[in-house]
Amino acid sequence: MKKSLYFVAFVTILVFRVLTGCQSSEDKQRELDLKERELALKEKELSLNQNPVSTTSKPSNQGIITGNGVIMRSGNSVESAKLGNFTNGEKVEILEETKPKNENQAIAAKPVKLYSDYNGKYIATLNKGKALVIEEYTGSEYKVSFQHPEYGKLYATVSPSELESISNEVWYKVKRASGEEGWVIGKFVKK
Repeated sequence: MKKSLYFVAFVTILVFRVLTGCQSSEDKQRELDLKERELALKEKELSLNQNPVSTTSKPSNQGIITGNGVIMRSGNSVESAKLGNFTNGEKVEILEETKPKNENQAIAAKPVKLYSDYNGKYIATLNKGKALVIEEYTGSEYKVSFQHPEYGKLYATVSPSELESISNEVWYKVKRASGEEGWVIGKFVKK
């Protein structure tokens, strides 16, 4: 009986070793198959990187100018040098965005008559939508100025209803199709 128990134990151990050995072989085969697949994927990835099928680039932030004669400036202020004018509907690439504290700047909400000084001779009329510098607020009116390209610095006294504040207005640094870069008030750019 002892011999048969030893025999059964021996056979059980032998079967266990055979089964675990087979299972181990199957696991090794699965592992080998997975490694081969992984290697094939890496080779495919490497060949795609060396010979790309197509290239994709991060889309740029596009905008459209909304308004006629919108000014492109060298900085994010109406006092910055004028670099040129945009055409209505012109497409631009938006490079940067900022909100400067331009508390002394505004946009004409109506046409504004400009003079040689606050009590001087009439020189020209500034169109609605053009930027002005607020020189002083008297409590009921604003004294403003405008740097005219032909006549130099001109002046006007206007009511609050004639101005639209651009304090803390978003400004965009943009790039034109020509490659020229400059700044524009955000109210004139549609994203």
